[in-house]
Amino acid sequence: MPTTIVNYNEERINFFEDVNYRMTKPQLNHLATIIEGIINLIISYLFQRSQKYC
Repeated sequence: MPTTIVNYNEERINFFEDVNYRMTKPQLNHLATIIEGIINLIISYLFQRSQKYC
């Protein structure tokens, strides 16, 4: 079962929106989701790799 290790919240999205990267809120949400997915993939890969050698 997938586990969300990194979770972003509305406060972080609002912060990046205030910094003005010229991105809309839906674009920022999409970017945050992509980054969260990448981080979760890396962590789950490292976890599986560590279990293999135990």
